[in-house]
Amino acid sequence: MILPDATPPDALSPETLAPIIEPGKSYKGLAITSLVLALIGLVVFGLILDPIAVVLGLIARHKMRSANNDDGRGVALAGIILGILGTVVPLVLVIIFIATHHR
Repeated sequence: MILPDATPPDALSPETLAPIIEPGKSYKGLAITSLVLALIGLVVFGLILDPIAVVLGLIARHKMRSANNDDGRGVALAGIILGILGTVVPLVLVIIFIATHHR
């Protein structure tokens, strides 16, 4: 039985389609995960871990900006930078190695 005052939730309303970002919530855990993956990737030739670290860092910074909470933005930025370095430097070294040893 449907009550006359009850309205069913609209599945296509902006509230249900918008990503869930709580104002003031800390996304520092996501930023720390990004940094840890980037550091592990630097040690273990992380062509898999470092791109993941970059993506997680970018997601963390976006969510922090949307939630108006800067707690952990520097940690996320460090994860992004180290993740990019950990991805680009090995690729450049492989290209240099191939170019110098190719006959």
